[in-house]
Amino acid sequence: MFLNGIDANYVPLMEEVGLRWLNENGEEINDIFSFLKTKSVNCLRVRIWVGESGPSRLPYVIKIVKRASKIGFKVQPTIFLSDQWSDLHKQPEPIKWAHLNLQKKMEQIRVHDIGGYGENSIHRE
Repeated sequence: MFLNGIDANYVPLMEEVGLRWLNENGEEINDIFSFLKTKSVNCLRVRIWVGESGPSRLPYVIKIVKRASKIGFKVQPTIFLSDQWSDLHKQPEPIKWAHLNLQKKMEQIRVHDIGGYGENSIHRE
């Protein structure tokens, strides 16, 4: 299967602040994910950072994944072991992990791993 995807992390946040999308005829798009599916998008990338709330934290991401899964999108979770912006060249550890020894940090990584959230797991294919 060929995956044609988008980064979807900020869709709910953009909707929450009132941003809207328009199609090529200038008409408002009711559901951006359904619209993108008609344009051959079939996969979403979601970023997951350490933390309890806010964009790119697990509860926020699970809402995106559930919404996208209902219309058949595949999901590519990208896990960052950081609680702030990180990229290929910088991955600052979460502030709450700074005092932990290596063994305790490894335990936190296992807790943060996306497979450990029961019914809220994001299933990778």
